[in-house]
Amino acid sequence: MFRNCLAVLLAVFPLLASATPHQPLPAVFEHDRVFLHVLTPDGSPLRLYTDSGGGMNMLGSAAAAALQLPVQDHIEGDGDSLPIVDFPAFLAAAGIPAPIADRVLENRLAIAPGTWNVGDGLLGNRWFAGRIWEIDYRAHTFKLLEGGVPDAGMSRIPMHYRGGNFYWPRVSVEIDGKKLDLLLDTGATSEVVGQAARLQSVPEATLVASSFIVLSRFREWQARHPDWVVVEAGARLQGQSVPMIRVPRMVIAGHPVGPVWFAAREDRNFSEWMSSMTDAPIEGALGGSALRYFRVVLDYPAQAAYFAPLAATP
Repeated sequence: MFRNCLAVLLAVFPLLASATPHQPLPAVFEHDRVFLHVLTPDGSPLRLYTDSGGGMNMLGSAAAAALQLPVQDHIEGDGDSLPIVDFPAFLAAAGIPAPIADRVLENRLAIAPGTWNVGDGLLGNRWFAGRIWEIDYRAHTFKLLEGGVPDAGMSRIPMHYRGGNFYWPRVSVEIDGKKLDLLLDTGATSEVVGQAARLQSVPEATLVASSFIVLSRFREWQARHPDWVVVEAGARLQGQSVPMIRVPRMVIAGHPVGPVWFAAREDRNFSEWMSSMTDAPIEGALGGSALRYFRVVLDYPAQAAYFAPLAATP
């Protein structure tokens, strides 16, 4: 009797059999940049930037001092010896899990000096690794999927990374009829100025999610398509002015979307630096200026990314 009833239920409600448990995280989207907002034990706000293209998992020195986290050890980073602290228990209590794939910090956080454009801390590529995440740029939700795979309505593409302690994900897209390999970088950010800010309908010097492309490819697009909007000195990156280009159409997982803003980077930033940490060479980064058109699932265990296009432009 019970088996017959169960069979009827599954026939009537097939989605119940394949439902994927999920854990929502306390996400706030700021110009398609995704932060996790929590309260510290004393009630102070804490903002952590989620960045699949970022490096070490870190807290800013001011936040670490306010939290009075005891230093457990030190680690070398960018030529400096950085203190490291245990991953705070209150973050896990707020639904933000500790990393499970960070062999360098072993579920800890490095303390970085100075001020950044990433709030009070950063959760980088090793925080994303080992789990399945869903980022919905329309609903402004960020979820940890705790089992199963996305629904069949999503388009799947490979998402490769080196592994070991290198979890920078590489995906392939199509722009101008050519396949390009890019870093899937949820944290790619540009400070847009002048005409670029006006065209993106944001105030001057706003930090927005963007995408990146090597300068040689940028100039190739500019020469081939004089109708594509180019703003010289459209963005500031690490204190330097760089040009931006508005690509009217690109194809991601078989879905045409656009327009997508790209900021140019010197070729060596990707051909030498970032490509040394990915499983194959890349020419730039696919960031929020493109991801904003989708509900995205990043399945690190399966090395796959899933895309469901949103009904309308955000």
